[in-house]
Amino acid sequence: SDYKKGDIVEVGDTINVTISKGKLEMIKLTTLTDFYIWADENKISYDISYEYNNTIKKDDIIKASHKAGDLIKDNDTVIIYVSKGKSITIPNFISMNKSNIESKCKELNLSCSFIYGGYTETTKKDIAINQSKKSGTTVSEGTNLVITLSSGIYEKVTIPNYVGKTKTEITNSCNKLGLKCNFTYQSSY
Repeated sequence: SDYKKGDIVEVGDTINVTISKGKLEMIKLTTLTDFYIWADENKISYDISYEYNNTIKKDDIIKASHKAGDLIKDNDTVIIYVSKGKSITIPNFISMNKSNIESKCKELNLSCSFIYGGYTETTKKDIAINQSKKSGTTVSEGTNLVITLSSGIYEKVTIPNYVGKTKTEITNSCNKLGLKCNFTYQSSY
């Protein structure tokens, strides 16, 4: 109370008395949401630690630092271990074709999406030239991985001799070869 034994007070004064709630015991864990509500209501200090687990679904509770029924003391911190899901090691997709990558992603339960990175000098169309996560990286099932594919190999053409040709002849030749031709005029006649 806010007064101790033997204090003298006036009749009608208010005495504030704090009553014990009793022992606080760890609850049986069901869901992380239920734990959060219980911990917040009881002002329990807690930490959440995420780790890979091949048998417990992603975001489900693996274990806690306190068992159900354990006494929680004022300065205790309850640690809840939550599953990141099954661990997957990212393979090297570079130089693989798109259909093989799709099969491997499905097999590993990875979410793979594709973008095109442009033309290259040596890599054929739909062959991986980059990936958003390095091979050897450990991730959870369902992680999204962006694979950059080649748009194909640059086509190369031999330029013909344009000296003595008309602008129309040169334009037609450029169009047939898939080139863009820009024209400039000499400064003098």
